Amino acid sequence: MIRKTSSNPAAGFTLLEAIVVMVIIGILFAIAAPGWVTFLRRQRVGTVRNQAAQVIRQAQLEARKTRSSRILQFNYALNSANDPARATIGSTVAAVGGGCPTLATGSLNVQTLGQGTVSKGQVRLATFANGAAYDSIVFDERGTIRCIRNSASGTVLSADNLGSGFMVTAYTVNGTTANTQRCVVVSTILGGTYVDEGPVNGTRGCRTN
Repeated sequence: MIRKTSSNPAAGFTLLEAIVVMVIIGILFAIAAPGWVTFLRRQRVGTVRNQAAQVIRQAQLEARKTRSSRILQFNYALNSANDPARATIGSTVAAVGGGCPTLATGSLNVQTLGQGTVSKGQVRLATFANGAAYDSIVFDERGTIRCIRNSASGTVLSADNLGSGFMVTAYTVNGTTANTQRCVVVSTILGGTYVDEGPVNGTRGCRTN
């Protein structure tokens, strides 16, 4: 009796098949990478924006709880590619003539926004009121806005001239262009806030310069 024998080819990929698989993987990665980078940017700026909103509420609550003014200062003037986004809550020093108070030097509560999830320089801050740069907001003992100031120039904006509100924008930079903006806006004298995103479009959006 003649028995038939069968031959089994060696298992595995040929060199050509391996190259084809690697090319397909490379194509898929090239397609997915930009979307993944954009997702990470959105996550980072969203984290910093949300923490900025929490710090604003914290400063208001501290003012009410202590029945004394609290000033919240963001590091707009210092923020750079190598500087983390920070917020400082502190007590105030009365201004001469009863004007907008300044930040006291003692007992400062300095918070790094996005700490643990955002590396320094990955997200920057910009802070504005009425279209100009202001980095500090002062809450009175009731938690309402007393005034807004630029700590570097000393320029002061009264609560009556709040306009569109005090805006804190977290954003990333691609080359020299700002993108992936997220912001929180203190929009009323009582300290009411809302969040927004994207570039400025009419009365909405987030300023970066």
